[in-house]
Amino acid sequence: MVRTNESKFLGFTFKGTQIHWHPYTLRKFKQRIRILTNRNWGVSMHYQLFKISQYIRGWIHYFGIATGYQRCCDLDHRIRRRVRMAHWRQWRKQVGGTPPPKSGI
Repeated sequence: MVRTNESKFLGFTFKGTQIHWHPYTLRKFKQRIRILTNRNWGVSMHYQLFKISQYIRGWIHYFGIATGYQRCCDLDHRIRRRVRMAHWRQWRKQVGGTPPPKSGI
């Protein structure tokens, strides 16, 4: 027997009457986003954004029942920062061209 707030069931943990993401699930999400926003991944930015959005949509649809709005905002900031980093890296490797926008991603 184990307490409900210490257990993991299908990626969730239960604290009182609320459902939360298990810390391991959140860690796996961050690792996967890090892989998808790798600066050295030799694919176009369009394809990279497609794969990121595909993964995020599936993850949010599955884990959306948990309470974690503030965590979603934090993850959004993290994802945007990593996408900007990959975009700047890809632009820097090109010869010439216009630089990516300073904001908007």
